[in-house]
Amino acid sequence: MINLNVPETVKYKTHSKVHCEYILEPIKKGYGETLGSFMKDLLINELEGYSPVSITFPDLDKKTKKLEGTEEQIIDIVMNIKNIICNVDDGEVYSRKIKFKGEKKVYAKDLVDDRLEIVNKDLYLFTVKKGKSFEIEIDFKMGHGYVLSYEHKKEKKVPYNKFYVDSFFSPVVFIDSKVKPIRLGGEMNHESLVVELKTNGTKDPNDAIADIAHMVVERLSIMAEKRERKPDPEPVAEEVVEEKDDTPAQPQAVEEETIPRRNIENLPVEEIEVMDLDLSQRAKNCIKNFQYRKLVDFTRVSADELMRLKNFGQKTLNEIREKLAEHSLTLRGETLE
Repeated sequence: MINLNVPETVKYKTHSKVHCEYILEPIKKGYGETLGSFMKDLLINELEGYSPVSITFPDLDKKTKKLEGTEEQIIDIVMNIKNIICNVDDGEVYSRKIKFKGEKKVYAKDLVDDRLEIVNKDLYLFTVKKGKSFEIEIDFKMGHGYVLSYEHKKEKKVPYNKFYVDSFFSPVVFIDSKVKPIRLGGEMNHESLVVELKTNGTKDPNDAIADIAHMVVERLSIMAEKRERKPDPEPVAEEVVEEKDDTPAQPQAVEEETIPRRNIENLPVEEIEVMDLDLSQRAKNCIKNFQYRKLVDFTRVSADELMRLKNFGQKTLNEIREKLAEHSLTLRGETLE
């Protein structure tokens, strides 16, 4: 049996209710990076969570596409609701329909009921005008990873007053791993793996780590079964006599699959995806590993937060700033010059 020196216990440091570090050691040299990458992929892409997926405006004027009952218009309300961090009690899908009357500032906490729990309760959504009423319906769904708005669509024809949004379902908002060499038995032939994890508050970091550990065990347990299995009988191939064809074979054309960038000149800024931009390949390779899929996603994150991401350097940061400025946008906490 291969001895990878897998630790029997895991050391951890708790920085807050949503921020922890886990130290795994000793690990055989060369396996720390592999294990760290595997854990990061599972934490970001496989853990389930809830997120808004669509918003319906019953009061939307079909001709003008404008709302009369609120200070904000559709794009502002949609972008605010997209940032709701929530949990739903019982069920994979939940639709929250609510009506507001009179002059009122509406926050995420105003949506809470016996099934819907919201973490960022003070998130501002919209303001209802004085003497007006406003009705809205928000669909929440369980999922995992990052799902683009068009992937949620099930109808052949979407109602004019229904809008789908991109959804980031994972409760993990930051994950990083570092590998350090350590001495064991007088030799520097082992490693220590440090995994830093932050969640959005819907899941305890310890539960997140435990969940992915169970995933690994469950998915690989079938390979650990020692019971002998009889091999499936191989099908007997029938001999087929083919007529000889003296015609020389013609080379077949091989089509290369390419994914062209979309023309973004006529697209609303909220629909512009990062991969639509004229970025360097280095920048695209870096960004695709994180949850930022649309240009406007970068308006909600600061430069310091981006620079803490693995492999995210100053050149990539400058490219993002440049593309944001082209559409009169900035990173959080910055202003246009």
